[in-house]
Order: sequence, then structure tokens, then C-alpha cells
Amino acid sequence: MVSIKRLQLTNFKSFRHLDFEMKPLNILIGPNGAGKSNLISFFKMMASAADKQLASYVFGAGGLDQIRWRGDTEKSFVDWEIDFNGLQNFLYPKTIKIHTDTKYKVALYQLGSSYFTVSNEEISEKHIVDNNVTQDVVIHSPTGNMIAIKTLDKTISWLTTPEISNRYDLNSRELAVAQVNDGSYPILNEIRNIIEDWAVFRGFGEKALENIHQAQAIEVVNPLRLKADGSNLASVLHSMANESQYTDAHDHLQDIIRLAFPDFDSLKLVTAGTGRVELQWRTKNRWQFPAQALSDGMLRFLGLAVLLNLPDMPPLIAIDEPEVGLHPRLIPLLAGMLKAASTRTQIVVTTHNPELLNAPDIALEDIVLVDNDDGETTLKRVEKDDYLEMWLRKYSGQFGRLWVMDKLR
Repeated sequence: MVSIKRLQLTNFKSFRHLDFEMKPLNILIGPNGAGKSNLISFFKMMASAADKQLASYVFGAGGLDQIRWRGDTEKSFVDWEIDFNGLQNFLYPKTIKIHTDTKYKVALYQLGSSYFTVSNEEISEKHIVDNNVTQDVVIHSPTGNMIAIKTLDKTISWLTTPEISNRYDLNSRELAVAQVNDGSYPILNEIRNIIEDWAVFRGFGEKALENIHQAQAIEVVNPLRLKADGSNLASVLHSMANESQYTDAHDHLQDIIRLAFPDFDSLKLVTAGTGRVELQWRTKNRWQFPAQALSDGMLRFLGLAVLLNLPDMPPLIAIDEPEVGLHPRLIPLLAGMLKAASTRTQIVVTTHNPELLNAPDIALEDIVLVDNDDGETTLKRVEKDDYLEMWLRKYSGQFGRLWVMDKLR
């Protein structure tokens, strides 16, 4: 499983200097305006950038000036470094025991009043074979529109800058990893594919709910992924119900829905014209309701249950306030799904719900305190100490209650 070990952000929105060690499950809590959603925005920007949509994202946000930390008086750059765990090794035979430590760095620089350029894009790999460091490989794009690949000790040179320039016509406002896609450099392909597959789920908006309420055209969903607004829910469920490799996942999903809604029996996808299906909900007394008869909260829970129980998970799932619209009794079940999903992928969520923090499946180390000091967002993972243990004993281990009562320091 590929995951992020460490994330560093400089001058991105409310993050002036973020250095954050990520774990399988990361639950961000903090007051409104602290900057929790800005971390979700970063993952959304990166997923867009991997699809050659970095310029569209930046210009859609109003330019680099609008996504840069407001306290940056020099108005110079935004940069980040992602330290990956679990990336493949492409240089050694698979029979050799090897660990690869991969870092991906990028800087965006302002050009004039509205334009920017990608600069200093770099992938560095430290290969450790049989506990010995053998090689550092660097893939470097110094100006945004050319790329050089070399080792730090310069013992080999795979490709020189002029050769790259002649082979690729790179856009300086897009990531090199998103543009070099001919298979010549597998590490670029892998990083692009991983980031592009990050799932940033916003939950069902009004337009998506209207779409789900109606008969939907069946889309080919491969790999099985839920769109950011959940609008292709019926297509994902259709694949899970009709393709044999998803039988176990489909049965498990329906078991979860039965835990949430005791009267539920099964989901049905009824043909509604050529290539179209309608989502229907069947109860134990064999009543059958179309999707438009379901509450928004029921559909939101269904979407979260699908997202967090996909047979093949995306490498990262980021969700802003997954508890919105859910009945309080569903929160412990949501917490259990988040924890279980974090054994198969990396999860980042924001929340204001103390009951999510109190759920038995959630550990203190899963929780991250978000604060904002003079416009700068900071993240601090909860660590148990004598002070915290005292309050947890007093309030029966209910961390969410301590947080609401402002008993944390």
C-alpha cells in the first residue's frame, strides 16, 4: 500500500510552514476558520495537477496569489514535499530485498500579476539494499519545461536536458510527472498514477442528489471509483452487483447498510430504458422505494459506505466533514468504517463531531488538533500525557467531550 509518510507545505493557503507526519487515519479537529479544509484542498489540487489540470485549478482559484499564504509579503512561491512509503523499485530485480524512500518536491513561482511557473520539480529515491544505501536517483525539472535524470554521484546519466527538450514539449505551468507519459521513466508514471487516484470526496451536493434521484446512464467504472460528488453512485453499485469479482464486497456493503438501517433488505438497480438504471431500496417487508423517496442523510451514508468499502481502494481518501446530514446513531458506524478503511488505504477527514472522536474504534493517535495563530494553521497530533490521562479518567475516556469543553492544552 502506497501512503504518505510525511507532508511539508510552504506558503499554501493558511499553511506557512507545515511539517506533518501522516498516519493511516488522520482525523482533523479544530474551530471554524482554523484551516482544516485547506489540507483537503491541497489533495484536491494535486489530484487535478496529476491530470494536467494544475493551471486550471490555480487560475480557477483566482491565481497563485489566492492560494498562497496571505502573510507571504514577498509573494514569491508555494512549494511542497511529499515523502512516500511503498513505491515500487524499478532498478533492481524483485528477488532482491529493497526499501525505497521516495520524496517528491515541487515549487510554484509567480510570474507577473497572474501567471506562474512550475519550478524545481524533483523526485529523489534512496535505495536501501540489504540494509546498505546503494544509490540516490534524482529526476529534476529545474525550469518547469525540461527535465534531467541523474544520480547524485553522477556515475550514470540516463538522459540529458537537451534530449528531454527535443523529445517532450512540456508546459511550464503543469507538472512534469503529468506530462511525461510514454513509459520511459516508470517512477514518473507511478507517482502520477498514485496522485491522480487520490479520492477527494465532497459528499452529495444538490445537483448530485438530483442526479441520483433519477434513472442514470450506466457508466463504465474501471477502476471502481466514486466521483467526488457521488453522482455516479448507481453505476458503481451496478458494477458491484453484476461483476463476479465484486460479489464479496457487494455482500459486505449490504451487511453494513443493514446495521445502519435495520429495516433494510437489499439494493436493487431496476432497468429504466436502454443503458439506464434506477436505484431502489427494498425493505424486509418487501416494500420497494425509488431513490427519490430516500432522505439525503440515507443517500449520504450510502455514498460513504460505498467509498469506504470499495474492493480496490484508492491510495488516499480525503473527506471534508463526513458526518454532515447523518443521524447521531450512525456516527459510531461511520467511525468503524473509517478505521477499517485505514487498514487498506490512507484516510484524511475533517470533523466537528465530538461523537466521532468518542467512538471506540478511534484511537487518540488518529486525532490531529488544528489551530490558527495570526493566520497560520498548525497541526498537532494528540499525544497522551499525565494531564490528558487525568481528564480522560474523569470523563470516562470521552476525548470529544474534553475537546468541546476546551480541556486540551
